[in-house]
Amino acid sequence: HRSLREENAHLQKDHLSLKEENTQLQQDHRSLREEHTQLQQDHCSLIEENTQLQQELADKRGEVEEQSIRLESSIINTSPITPPTHVVALVCITKNKYKLVRVLRTYLESTLKDIQKEYDLSDITNWEREGRLWKCDTPNSINTAYLVREILKNHNVRVDGNRQLIFWSYGMNHLIDIILAYQNAAGGGDRRAEEVFQRLNL
Repeated sequence: HRSLREENAHLQKDHLSLKEENTQLQQDHRSLREEHTQLQQDHCSLIEENTQLQQELADKRGEVEEQSIRLESSIINTSPITPPTHVVALVCITKNKYKLVRVLRTYLESTLKDIQKEYDLSDITNWEREGRLWKCDTPNSINTAYLVREILKNHNVRVDGNRQLIFWSYGMNHLIDIILAYQNAAGGGDRRAEEVFQRLNL
């Protein structure tokens, strides 16, 4: 009997130790779960903070770009005014074929007469009334015709640079809008021209 009591006491002691150990393990497990939950919350907070910082950075970039454009415009508007010596002219040869030239003002009439002769068009004095000719003084420092032809090529519009021809089927007014995008636009010309292409889904 003494032996059984001793064994029973030993088993009870072991049982108590196991219960204490189990309780400790449960507490450790609960602590780990709480720590894991906290880490997940911290991770989500970091993602939100990172997203917010990226948005703020994008907004700042947009503000800087707008300020840059305004500064360029301000510099252009406050620069000493030099009378333009060049003219950019757009001539409608046929419904979907145009000729875009940039020439000295003194050579404009002779250039238009050469175009009239080459394509057997009506008298040049009637062109503006017929809607065949559009012309505008152009800044001496900006090669408007070249810039327009380059961006048209970038949008897969057929352009013959040697003959200064543009094959365009979206109407003369939209083509004029693209030309005007580069008049006094400095570095902002491409952006303004892209707005026209977006309207045309090009």
